[in-house]
Amino acid sequence: MVRLIKKLTLFVLLSIIFNTVNAITCPSFDCAKAKTLVEKLICKTPEIAQLDGVMAFVYHSINSDIKRTQLNWLKGRPKNAERLKEYYIQRTKAFLADSKNIDLVADKVFKLINSLNSEAGDTHQPILILLGLIVEQYTKSNADIFKSLSEQKIETTQDFLIPGASACYKVGDQKYLFKWCHARGNHNSGYYLWLMSLDNGVFSAKLLDMQEYDDKTQELKSRKDVTAHSIYYDGENQTLVVTVNCSDVSQFYGKKLLFKIDNDNLILEKQYGTHDYKSFVEDVQAVVK
Repeated sequence: MVRLIKKLTLFVLLSIIFNTVNAITCPSFDCAKAKTLVEKLICKTPEIAQLDGVMAFVYHSINSDIKRTQLNWLKGRPKNAERLKEYYIQRTKAFLADSKNIDLVADKVFKLINSLNSEAGDTHQPILILLGLIVEQYTKSNADIFKSLSEQKIETTQDFLIPGASACYKVGDQKYLFKWCHARGNHNSGYYLWLMSLDNGVFSAKLLDMQEYDDKTQELKSRKDVTAHSIYYDGENQTLVVTVNCSDVSQFYGKKLLFKIDNDNLILEKQYGTHDYKSFVEDVQAVVK
């Protein structure tokens, strides 16, 4: 028991240190000093190491009675990688089950994003994982607002924010655009776009509709699940740039769509297509750089 209490105390101290840095460091303890089988498993499994750091960040950010049960939680950590991964995810979700905790964590994670030049890309995967967990728990605690989302199966544990494909951009005063890649493909991937905000310490999130002009019907079509080759927010021009690869190279047709964020909505300002694959790829690379 004394040994477990010392471990819990060390966990809290490490969490405090962890919260003072400008990024979420993973894992939350020194792997060079790892002794137990669980600690060694965490250190050799990148996904779980990230989850350990994410949970430590959340643990230190919230005020909740559930923190008192951390001793038993630490004691019960499984020694199987897949079970341990889910164990961490469910624990972090439990911390975020209270909307007040989401507000506290969002405030701190947004400050981290601001310290990263207002953008969190694939090099800051733990931040993106945490944002995914925040959004998922937020939609569950506001089920009356997000009734239609239940059929879309927006589930962080299922998708786990595909590495290297999600990002978060600051688009206004305490407003952030979270690009969540939930399905990766060779030519196009599936994305959700969430507009998140923090107003007087209160977090909110909106799943954005994206419009696209259909040449055949000559109508604007809206959808929340976006299929695209690339999505990037051009901060200098305050424009969301979406490119779509519509066919293979031999019969290529690509689209480029430009959006502005206005009154918390995406507004399609321009859309054009090209049959020139080379110029399409060069255009995409120029924008992303």
